[in-house]
Amino acid sequence: MENEFTLIYKGFMPKWLLRVAYFREDRWLDHSNKSLLWKKNEAILVPSSGRYHSAQIRPTVIYYFGNGDNLAVGLRLPIENGAWYNEVGTGVKKSETYEMRYSVDYTHVVVPGFNVFGGITILDLKSKSTSGTNYGKVTRTYSFRPKLGFSYSF
Repeated sequence: MENEFTLIYKGFMPKWLLRVAYFREDRWLDHSNKSLLWKKNEAILVPSSGRYHSAQIRPTVIYYFGNGDNLAVGLRLPIENGAWYNEVGTGVKKSETYEMRYSVDYTHVVVPGFNVFGGITILDLKSKSTSGTNYGKVTRTYSFRPKLGFSYSF
């Protein structure tokens, strides 16, 4: 289940738009996604995740140029404990993930109905194990995502 609540403010000037969104995602998983662990000649079912939860604040600032072009700068900031999983059966928090996303996008109107756009997104992902033998281990991942394309509408 996803929920998103957004506040939009256009009161500065007609060319500026400020948007702040609260995003929350909850997933409850069934018990059939267990993995098998083999010990000698015996297979043991290992409990998997039972619930996934994520919460973010997503602020965006958009500037509209007079010719229809716009520049958008946005962030995704984790709140609470970022995203986390609970183990099935025990309810113990299995892991936490903190995602920071920075993006800049530019859209240019070529003719009415035909736009070209480009942008860049930089992702900083931090994962922390909260159970098992890797307790407290932190892993960081960085991603660079360029974007270039066009859209046509009629």
